[in-house]
Amino acid sequence: MYCKKCGTEQKEGQRFCPKCGEPFIIANDNPIKDGNEDGFKKANIVERTEELSQKGKNFIENKFQPQFKEKVEEFKKIDWEEKKNESVKNAQIFFSDKNKMRKATIWISIISVLWFFIFRSGFSASWYWWLFAILFIIAALYKVETKDDDDALKKTRWSLLLSIFIGIVFVFYSPRNSSSLGNTNDSEIDVKAKNPQEEETVMRMANIYGEIKSLLPKVEALYNAHRQHLANGAPHYTSPAWGKWQDCRNKINSLWDEYIRLAKSLDDNEEIIEEAENKRRVMNKSMDEMFVPRM
Repeated sequence: MYCKKCGTEQKEGQRFCPKCGEPFIIANDNPIKDGNEDGFKKANIVERTEELSQKGKNFIENKFQPQFKEKVEEFKKIDWEEKKNESVKNAQIFFSDKNKMRKATIWISIISVLWFFIFRSGFSASWYWWLFAILFIIAALYKVETKDDDDALKKTRWSLLLSIFIGIVFVFYSPRNSSSLGNTNDSEIDVKAKNPQEEETVMRMANIYGEIKSLLPKVEALYNAHRQHLANGAPHYTSPAWGKWQDCRNKINSLWDEYIRLAKSLDDNEEIIEEAENKRRVMNKSMDEMFVPRM
């Protein structure tokens, strides 16, 4: 019998070609009928799978389980009362050291502001957020004048607590919440028909206003998707929500155009038109602050 790959003659007892390493197909040793090549490969796959399975089982039984049991036993032996007392003692030492508390205040301010601008899309926030962040860091770095050590300790503690509170605001508060679209539809526009001829117009205006408000949740959802896109470090113009938001914005402004056009046909329409224009302006400003990046 010769190797089908390189033609080297097979000697008795050889399972692999001594020249190229090709396995020789031996019918008697092949568990698959007729000893064909596919059967040989399948047998090797099954054998390899069983070998890996056995290795995994041995690893779990010989290494993982003993280590896990050891960790459980160590966990059971922990003196939690001692741990609690040690934690209380460390906290007392920390809050008695004004230098450590001042360093913690500085680090809290820096980390929370960086988190705000990097992960909360703060780079597109309004100018007052930038000012707030700068003042926060300056205040954390500023050393307050004190009368004595007790006064210094007290003021340092209050500075630390205040920095923790402001830090939480920077970490969890969205820079866009102040311009949320929810504030643009708190009150309805008071439109009443003065005569029977105006009733149909007022009804159409009410339907248009309802359609405008029905689009606002969609804009909010697009903004949430857009903010997640920015949080991943991608530029705003590659956001899938960008084009959809522009379509919604154009649709809302078209509805406002129709609403104001109908309002102009009413008697005593100055206040209605003024209120509609104001709501439209506030709504557009909110959407621009949500989606348009600030330089």
